[in-house]
Amino acid sequence: MKLIAALIALFTLSSSLAAQTPQDPPIPADTEIVSLPSGLKYSVLVPGSGTQRPSKGDEVSVHYTGWLTTGVVFDSSRKKGRPWSFAQGMHKAIDGMDEAVALMTKGAKFKLTIPPELGYGATGFGNGLIPPNATLIFEVELVDFIVLPKFRAGDKAKQRKTESGLVYEPLIEGNGALAGAGDVVVYKVAAWRENGELLFCNELQNGNKPLCAPFGKLQWPIADEASKLMKVGSSYRFEASAASSLGAQIPRDTDPTMALV
Repeated sequence: MKLIAALIALFTLSSSLAAQTPQDPPIPADTEIVSLPSGLKYSVLVPGSGTQRPSKGDEVSVHYTGWLTTGVVFDSSRKKGRPWSFAQGMHKAIDGMDEAVALMTKGAKFKLTIPPELGYGATGFGNGLIPPNATLIFEVELVDFIVLPKFRAGDKAKQRKTESGLVYEPLIEGNGALAGAGDVVVYKVAAWRENGELLFCNELQNGNKPLCAPFGKLQWPIADEASKLMKVGSSYRFEASAASSLGAQIPRDTDPTMALV
């Protein structure tokens, strides 16, 4: 089973470095510089493997070091000892980072020169840590990424409604049997807010493993109702309020009247 979605991550900069220190690594030298229409410039320091690149909504993990043009390091995931993860293309990173990561394959390392309009603009960031109108230099390595289910708008012409008011749309009709009393339901699910923000999916929260539960005792109220409609092998899109979808498992920041898909 498939419900629909997009994800949250935050780009938080440390304000602990106000001046260059002896431990600051130097800005790497450019290789061949590629200039994009947006104003972003990048150099490929290390080519990645394969041909697949992350797309909008995928969960990416990167190592990065960011410098001012003076050579001062203003933030670094390597100093923190762990990669930073965020949702690609969902405005959780500065625009220059988002644009660059979409060009990278796994294992690639780029040097980025990000103009102010693709960084922190005229306001800067962090009480002077990044001054207004600052050009930023980054070394970014795409450590890994997870291809996530993509949000899709409903097709009103194909949507149906149950007696309880649940709106559903068959995407793939399976050829298997309907589940019934005594059966164990094995299913995968992704849930989004209406704006495309991913709230849950097996690929992230459950290690891409399916969920399992006895028929009539599935994790969410919406899953129980869905299991009565879907044959084995089916994929459906549903629309319902958060309260009727998730019941007691509504995320703290989710309006219980807000529709989920």
